Parts: sequence; structure tokens; C-alpha cells
Amino acid sequence: LAPDFTVTDSDGNPVKLSDFRGKGVVLNFWASWCGPCKSEMPHFQEAFEEYGEDVHFLMVNMSTAFGDSQADAEALLTENGYTFPVYYDLDLSASYAYGVNAMPVTYFLDDRGNFVAWGQGALTEAAIAQGISMVLESAQ
Repeated sequence: LAPDFTVTDSDGNPVKLSDFRGKGVVLNFWASWCGPCKSEMPHFQEAFEEYGEDVHFLMVNMSTAFGDSQADAEALLTENGYTFPVYYDLDLSASYAYGVNAMPVTYFLDDRGNFVAWGQGALTEAAIAQGISMVLESAQ
């Protein structure tokens, strides 16, 4: 079972990973200064547009890591027209729970909150599609 955590939405409301059970989850940790993170974002946007009804997307910004801020993240999202759901790990508790020491990192969880797959570094469009396929295949 994937560790639960609490992050905040763009309005500062707390959100728990466990709130998303019942559907698979694509969980990605990123920062606005991270080149590999930025390179995979268009693929996540495409996947969100295609699979957003079938799985939850939790794009978790490590807002306080190494000088990143929520404002920096929001500027990047707006500039590129990204519409996938973004959450903010303001105290890095989610990042610590998952041992994130390099970004990006992505976890694919089934509808019960169990790990199905994960990937370190910038994922390709094919890798994201494969992870989502594994999530959907594991659904009860």
C-alpha cells in the first residue's frame, strides 16, 4: 500500500492521497526548475486529456525544495497551458514519505492505493501510457 500523505491544492485546502481511492492514480513529483520534469509535462498533459476520466492525476510540486515556490510552479503551468491537477508539498512531507531524492519520479497506483509501477527520471509518452494501462488493468 502506498504511504498516505497530505498536500494542498492551489487554494491551500488540504488533500490526502487516500481521498483518491476508488480510481487509479498517477502520482508525479516535480519542481518548476527541473529540466527533466518540464520535458515530460507535455506527455502528462496529453495523458490527462486522454485518461483523466479514468484515473486521477496528482502532479505534486515540491514547492519548497531548492528555492521553488508555488508562484514559480503556477507561472510555469499557466505559461504552458497545463490543466492537469497540481498539488503543493509545502512541508515536503509527501516527498519524504516516498523518499524522493531526485526528480521527476512517478508512481502508478491501483484503485485500492497499491503500487503498480514507478519510474525515475523523465518518462516518455509510451512509458506513461504503459503505466496507466497497468493501473487500468489492475482495477477491480
